[in-house]
Amino acid sequence: MLFGGRYSTIALRNAIIVSTADVDQQLTVDVGGVQYQAVAAGTGASCWSPRHNPGTTVAPAVTDDLDLGYKVGSLWWDSTADILYHCLDASDGAAVWQAVPRTGSWAGAVVAGTNVASAGANTGSYIRIGTRVFLFGNVASVDPTAAAATDFTVALPIASNFAATTNANGTACGTVFYGNVTGSVAGDVLVVSGTFSANTTSDIGITASYTII
Repeated sequence: MLFGGRYSTIALRNAIIVSTADVDQQLTVDVGGVQYQAVAAGTGASCWSPRHNPGTTVAPAVTDDLDLGYKVGSLWWDSTADILYHCLDASDGAAVWQAVPRTGSWAGAVVAGTNVASAGANTGSYIRIGTRVFLFGNVASVDPTAAAATDFTVALPIASNFAATTNANGTACGTVFYGNVTGSVAGDVLVVSGTFSANTTSDIGITASYTII
């Protein structure tokens, strides 16, 4: 049995025999600067809380596995890419980490372009998975000046750094409008391009995705 507290010089936590009392006392050990808490009586990795990595600047690799204290459920925060990962499999040399989806509202500013007299606000939502963002929005009351080719832009919910128009893609449609969505390299915004079949104000729905670069 170990007494509750923190041990800063322990090197082989998995060899420690953890008692029920250790678990009750929330025994914590420090192994190379990483803290683990006893969660079950016995010996081995299953007796200790999973390792988390809250302050790194890179994505996890297949070698960030059980040998380093990671377990299914471990969390890894890549602050450079702004992505949170969780561990699905901590097998030795074959760890599987998955980016945690993030959701939010999308109210990107709309800027009228060719053949647009005025346009209302955009409302919608997004899902981010790793470096890919999926968008669902609606631009209200797009008022064309004629039944002709039309374009306008919508701001992104999360900034990118488009290197090509194909870094974003999608479709846009309304009662009398159909078009596509691409990216603007110069403006780092979405470009909605299409044609109004009639000179009639229409709400335009947008479904698109883009890459954060």
